[in-house]
Amino acid sequence: MTSRNSSLAAGDAALAPPAAGAPADGSIDRQTAAALLAAASVGFGTNLAIQLVNLGLHSRGVSAGLIGLSTMAQAVGIVLAAPLAPRAMWSFGARQTMIFGAALAAVAMAGMAHAADFYSVTALRVFYAAGLALVFTCSEYIVLARTAEQT
Repeated sequence: MTSRNSSLAAGDAALAPPAAGAPADGSIDRQTAAALLAAASVGFGTNLAIQLVNLGLHSRGVSAGLIGLSTMAQAVGIVLAAPLAPRAMWSFGARQTMIFGAALAAVAMAGMAHAADFYSVTALRVFYAAGLALVFTCSEYIVLARTAEQT
């Protein structure tokens, strides 16, 4: 194990792959289930946000072209945050990175509800998607790390 892998495992002892006491009946443990639910909630949150924010912008009289550009901002947030997720996991641990990502997404979503103009909403969409990208990347790491030992 390299020193980077050692530091990650030491920082996330509760997220380490299950030992010999893993469920033998093929079921998944609670941490794996939580990581799977986190990944599913990212998909739900992303798709719901696209629709609701677009409806909100449309009701404010924003043109369809600008709404499309604003929707693209979510993709930009994912592209910017996903490559940073592994480094954040190495530095802070998967759990802390997921918590930060969820908090970032929650604050950005709340900000979008109260944003006064199109440009603020678009900027907040970048942060919203970046937060969800952190959660998704970390949850996938947890699922893969925990199931690799079970196979």
